[in-house]
Amino acid sequence: MKKLFLMLVAVLVSSVAIAKDEVGVNWFHGTLEQAIEKASAEDKLVFVDCFVDWCGPCKRMKANEFTKEEAGNYFNKNYVCIAIDMEKGEGLDVAKKYSIKSYPTFLILDAQGEHLGTVVGGAEMSAFIKKVEKAKVKKVKNKKDKNKK
Repeated sequence: MKKLFLMLVAVLVSSVAIAKDEVGVNWFHGTLEQAIEKASAEDKLVFVDCFVDWCGPCKRMKANEFTKEEAGNYFNKNYVCIAIDMEKGEGLDVAKKYSIKSYPTFLILDAQGEHLGTVVGGAEMSAFIKKVEKAKVKKVKNKKDKNKK
Protein backbone atom coordinates (compact mmCIF):
# COMPACT_ATOMS: atom_id res chain seq x y z
CA MET A 1 0.00 0.00 0.00
CA LYS A 2 2.83 2.38 0.88
CA LYS A 3 4.53 1.70 -2.48
CA LEU A 4 1.28 2.37 -4.34
CA PHE A 5 0.84 5.65 -2.47
CA LEU A 6 4.42 6.76 -3.25
CA MET A 7 3.97 5.81 -6.89
CA LEU A 8 0.75 7.83 -7.07
CA VAL A 9 2.47 10.85 -5.51
CA ALA A 10 5.35 10.55 -7.99
CA VAL A 11 2.91 10.45 -10.93
CA LEU A 12 1.05 13.51 -9.64
CA VAL A 13 4.26 15.48 -9.09
CA SER A 14 5.46 14.55 -12.59
CA SER A 15 2.13 15.61 -14.08
CA VAL A 16 2.29 18.97 -12.36
CA ALA A 17 5.86 19.52 -13.58
CA ILE A 18 4.91 18.61 -17.15
CA ALA A 19 1.81 20.80 -17.05
CA LYS A 20 3.87 23.71 -15.72
CA ASP A 21 6.33 23.39 -18.62
CA GLU A 22 3.47 23.44 -21.12
CA VAL A 23 1.99 26.64 -19.64
CA GLY A 24 5.01 28.91 -20.07
CA VAL A 25 7.63 29.38 -22.75
CA ASN A 26 9.03 26.21 -24.32
CA TRP A 27 12.77 26.83 -24.52
CA PHE A 28 14.73 25.30 -27.38
CA HIS A 29 17.79 23.34 -26.29
CA GLY A 30 20.53 23.57 -28.89
CA THR A 31 22.63 26.18 -30.63
CA LEU A 32 21.46 29.51 -31.98
CA GLU A 33 22.10 28.22 -35.51
CA GLN A 34 19.85 25.23 -34.83
CA ALA A 35 17.17 27.53 -33.40
CA ILE A 36 17.31 29.63 -36.59
CA GLU A 37 16.96 26.48 -38.72
CA LYS A 38 13.97 25.37 -36.64
CA ALA A 39 12.38 28.82 -36.96
CA SER A 40 12.84 28.72 -40.72
CA ALA A 41 11.21 25.27 -40.93
CA GLU A 42 8.28 26.40 -38.74
CA ASP A 43 7.88 29.90 -40.28
CA LYS A 44 8.58 31.59 -36.94
CA LEU A 45 10.96 34.21 -35.59
CA VAL A 46 13.71 33.56 -33.05
CA PHE A 47 13.57 35.03 -29.54
CA VAL A 48 16.92 35.01 -27.73
CA ASP A 49 17.11 35.49 -23.96
CA CYS A 50 20.62 36.85 -23.42
CA PHE A 51 21.31 36.25 -19.73
CA VAL A 52 24.12 35.72 -17.22
CA ASP A 53 24.00 33.56 -14.09
CA TRP A 54 24.53 36.43 -11.65
CA CYS A 55 21.72 38.65 -13.03
CA GLY A 56 18.77 39.02 -10.64
CA PRO A 57 16.34 40.45 -13.22
CA CYS A 58 17.29 37.61 -15.61
CA LYS A 59 16.41 35.05 -12.95
CA ARG A 60 13.14 36.85 -12.16
CA MET A 61 12.05 36.87 -15.81
CA LYS A 62 12.82 33.17 -16.18
CA ALA A 63 11.14 32.12 -12.92
CA ASN A 64 8.18 34.53 -12.73
CA GLU A 65 7.34 35.84 -16.19
CA PHE A 66 8.31 33.25 -18.80
CA THR A 67 6.42 30.60 -16.82
CA LYS A 68 3.09 32.42 -17.25
CA GLU A 69 0.41 31.09 -19.57
CA GLU A 70 0.33 34.46 -21.34
CA ALA A 71 4.03 34.10 -22.15
CA GLY A 72 3.57 30.58 -23.48
CA ASN A 73 0.60 31.59 -25.62
CA TYR A 74 2.51 34.45 -27.23
CA PHE A 75 6.06 33.14 -27.54
CA ASN A 76 5.39 29.48 -28.36
CA LYS A 77 3.06 30.47 -31.20
CA ASN A 78 5.37 33.05 -32.79
CA TYR A 79 8.95 32.20 -31.86
CA VAL A 80 11.55 29.54 -31.39
CA CYS A 81 12.85 30.67 -27.99
CA ILE A 82 16.38 30.07 -26.84
CA ALA A 83 18.18 31.22 -23.69
CA ILE A 84 21.93 31.70 -23.98
CA ASP A 85 24.37 32.47 -21.17
CA MET A 86 26.46 35.38 -22.50
CA GLU A 87 29.49 34.39 -20.43
CA LYS A 88 29.77 30.80 -21.67
CA GLY A 89 30.15 28.90 -24.95
CA GLU A 90 28.49 30.47 -27.97
CA GLY A 91 27.15 33.23 -25.73
CA LEU A 92 30.54 34.94 -25.84
CA ASP A 93 30.28 35.32 -29.63
CA VAL A 94 26.58 36.28 -29.50
CA ALA A 95 27.32 39.01 -26.92
CA LYS A 96 30.08 40.40 -29.12
CA LYS A 97 28.11 40.19 -32.39
CA TYR A 98 25.04 41.99 -30.98
CA SER A 99 26.95 44.29 -28.57
CA ILE A 100 25.19 42.93 -25.49
CA LYS A 101 26.35 45.00 -22.54
CA SER A 102 23.49 44.85 -20.01
CA TYR A 103 21.22 42.12 -18.75
CA PRO A 104 18.70 40.92 -19.39
CA THR A 105 18.74 41.67 -23.11
CA PHE A 106 16.41 39.96 -25.56
CA LEU A 107 17.01 39.66 -29.30
CA ILE A 108 14.43 39.15 -32.01
CA LEU A 109 15.81 37.51 -35.15
CA ASP A 110 14.06 36.49 -38.34
CA ALA A 111 14.20 32.97 -39.74
CA GLN A 112 17.40 33.83 -41.63
CA GLY A 113 19.10 35.08 -38.46
CA GLU A 114 18.78 38.77 -39.34
CA HIS A 115 18.46 41.04 -36.32
CA LEU A 116 14.97 42.59 -36.14
CA GLY A 117 15.01 44.15 -32.71
CA THR A 118 16.31 44.29 -29.17
CA VAL A 119 14.59 44.67 -25.82
CA VAL A 120 16.75 45.60 -22.85
CA GLY A 121 15.44 44.88 -19.38
CA GLY A 122 12.62 42.80 -18.04
CA ALA A 123 9.02 43.69 -17.25
CA GLU A 124 5.71 42.16 -16.24
CA MET A 125 4.65 39.88 -19.13
CA SER A 126 1.87 42.02 -20.65
CA ALA A 127 4.16 45.04 -20.82
CA PHE A 128 7.06 42.89 -21.97
CA ILE A 129 5.10 41.48 -24.92
CA LYS A 130 4.27 45.05 -25.97
CA LYS A 131 7.98 45.92 -25.87
CA VAL A 132 8.82 42.87 -28.01
CA GLU A 133 6.11 43.75 -30.55
CA LYS A 134 7.30 47.37 -30.70
CA ALA A 135 10.94 46.35 -31.19
CA LYS A 136 10.02 43.87 -33.92
CA VAL A 137 7.63 46.20 -35.78
CA LYS A 138 10.05 49.13 -35.68
CA LYS A 139 12.72 47.21 -37.60
CA VAL A 140 10.25 45.78 -40.14
CA LYS A 141 8.81 49.28 -40.71
CA ASN A 142 12.28 50.79 -41.16
CA LYS A 143 13.14 48.06 -43.64
CA LYS A 144 10.00 48.83 -45.71
CA ASP A 145 10.73 52.58 -45.62
CA LYS A 146 14.27 52.00 -46.95
CA ASN A 147 12.93 49.86 -49.79
CA LYS A 148 10.59 52.71 -50.88
CA LYS A 149 13.49 55.12 -51.42
